[in-house]
Amino acid sequence: MARNTGPVCRMCRREGVKLFLKGEKCFTQKCPLTKRPTPPGQHGHARQRKMSEYGTQLREKQKARRAYGMLETQFHRTYLDALKMKGVSGENLLQLLERRLDNVVYRAGMATSRAQARPAEIARKNRVVYAQNGDLFSYRAYNKLKVGLIIRDGKVLHKDTYTRALASIPPLDELALYPDGRVEMRTPGILGPQDYLDRGARDVFAFGPILFKDGIKDNRLDISFTHREPRSALGVIAPGHFIGILVEGRNERSVGANLQFVADRLLERGCHEAFTLDGGQTAAMLFLGQEVMDPGIYHGFQQARKQQDIIGIGVSEAVGK
Repeated sequence: MARNTGPVCRMCRREGVKLFLKGEKCFTQKCPLTKRPTPPGQHGHARQRKMSEYGTQLREKQKARRAYGMLETQFHRTYLDALKMKGVSGENLLQLLERRLDNVVYRAGMATSRAQARPAEIARKNRVVYAQNGDLFSYRAYNKLKVGLIIRDGKVLHKDTYTRALASIPPLDELALYPDGRVEMRTPGILGPQDYLDRGARDVFAFGPILFKDGIKDNRLDISFTHREPRSALGVIAPGHFIGILVEGRNERSVGANLQFVADRLLERGCHEAFTLDGGQTAAMLFLGQEVMDPGIYHGFQQARKQQDIIGIGVSEAVGK
């Protein structure tokens, strides 16, 4: 997949305004635009000519495209979608840009820049030793789907969930994490958000299904989860002792696996319960801030999806250096 890999601070200097592409760095004196408020290149200090009307419009378009982290083809495709909508095309375009998942995560304050919504960026920023993707609840919220019971850092973010165990994708089973390393897994409808908070849970993820509890597989694994896809799951051996598993897919090495395969591998490793996290293009596994898997190719994209958070284990100052 084509993407911009050059120094992004040059974009801010070229547009003459802060596009806030580097997160917290943009608010410090280290920001290159603060130190060198001129266009990049050897002629950047030369006197700027008066811009034509076309030039002004082009700069505004480039400014918007770069601020939202899009390539020219992506931006043009979004513009064509805006033309097909009823209403003012400019307002339609802005609405489509604001609805992009990375922008939703950024606007919600879950990342300090749109680019930092990538799992690797989140892991490096928080100096997490081992990281795995979570439940990508922001995708369901963005698409106005049932989100599930979501708690982050002791705050209830969403509570619209099912009232019983289902075999839908996802079934919105719940994974509760506690500060002492304990985890609890339940199907929806058993506990409410306040129940989890009263029990001391700091985070509750909603995805699933539960693969097995007390070593006994969930009977839903033979119903709706038999197709082969990239998979991500977390197994529990004891409080604070976990095994993460990720099955690659959509690449030359692997087409993925069904959930029976994932459950069997975790049982072989001695886990007594396990939970399915979001798979597909969301699946991500990182060690010391670096991806240790191939996300495969899906609809032309070859990166793990941007997402609002990760599950992280361990912190080290060596991460990100």
